[in-house]
Amino acid sequence: MLAKIFINFFSFIMLVPFLVMAQPPDSVSVKSKYTIKINPLQLAMGETRFILEKSINETQEIQMVISYIGNLWFNDFPLNHLNGNPLENPKRQGGKIGLGNKYYLKKSKGQKSIYFNPLVFYKYLFYTNVFSNTPLNIKIKDATYHIVSLQIQCGKVHSWQRIFIDYYLGIGVRYKYGVATMESKIPEVILSEKRELESWVYPSIHIGFNIGCSFYKSKK
Repeated sequence: MLAKIFINFFSFIMLVPFLVMAQPPDSVSVKSKYTIKINPLQLAMGETRFILEKSINETQEIQMVISYIGNLWFNDFPLNHLNGNPLENPKRQGGKIGLGNKYYLKKSKGQKSIYFNPLVFYKYLFYTNVFSNTPLNIKIKDATYHIVSLQIQCGKVHSWQRIFIDYYLGIGVRYKYGVATMESKIPEVILSEKRELESWVYPSIHIGFNIGCSFYKSKK
């Protein structure tokens, strides 16, 4: 029951900007502001994240997130131990998409500043070349991993002309599901096994900052 209420609440919040956009435009000329941002901290985590924001009105923006996910310098494979033995050398690729709806609560010196932002994300990861130091030298032939997350972020935006720095702190919940196909690299040993990986993570904490710039498009 609680999960259903939570999902319905997020669905309503995410739907509001599209209802606003569906209203007929005024006859006067207005300017739509677009902002493109990147997340420097995510680059260190192997994720190249681009964020596009479009203003809806004075206190509201919709946000789209698109990421490419590459290899990491450490092992983040969900099944990071196999029968008590650590896994090594993971190779991963994937992507991430997200949608947010930013509500600004306060203006600072005429500029939008403090906001809260409900978001929904979907992440897909594909792993290969994962080994364990066991006598059987078990290899993860391949693994797919799906993550769905809901977040609420609070943050503050600092701006200089058209340059923005966006600091945020968020809390959320994640659902993770994956399937790994395992086999032995030793020809004399026959091993083929699929293992399902499923978990919930709550609460998940998110902290960071985005850097970007804005541009305007006039419309009638």
